[in-house]
Amino acid sequence: MASYARLEVGGQPVYVEVIGEEYRVISGEPWFALSPTLSPSGERETLGSLSSAKWLPITAASKVVAIGQNYRKHAEEMGKSVPVEPLIFTKPSTALNAHEGKIVLPPASREVHHEAELALVIGKKLTRATVEEAARGIFALTCFNDVTARDIQKREVQHNRGKGYDTFA
Repeated sequence: MASYARLEVGGQPVYVEVIGEEYRVISGEPWFALSPTLSPSGERETLGSLSSAKWLPITAASKVVAIGQNYRKHAEEMGKSVPVEPLIFTKPSTALNAHEGKIVLPPASREVHHEAELALVIGKKLTRATVEEAARGIFALTCFNDVTARDIQKREVQHNRGKGYDTFA
């Protein structure tokens, strides 16, 4: 199974294929033209070591769309039920954080939690997509740290502020 990342290389954000402790820059559109850059000899050229790379958030998305209260046990812990319809909230692009990035704790909160989630990385803009179009738009699955200022979330009806601080995704 291939692994991909977004790194800063030469001062520019690039999408890469991760191979062990090294990476190769992906040519073409970041999510759908996944042919690694070829050297003049036709060989795949390894361009760098991950140990010296600057990690970026996996996407430069304008927003993160999330579903809340969909795990029965966690909803019950919060004193809530699983909604009949999905509870949708967004996180701003400034919440996106890179692999190994530091989470900045907001002064307004005294109770910050993390939640391990599974995220879908959508590789192209979709609007009113059919099920089939939506499935073709998924580039990858990734681990996602959904960080929440739980004390703020408990005081408010919406999830946006408690989950939307910078570095909280």
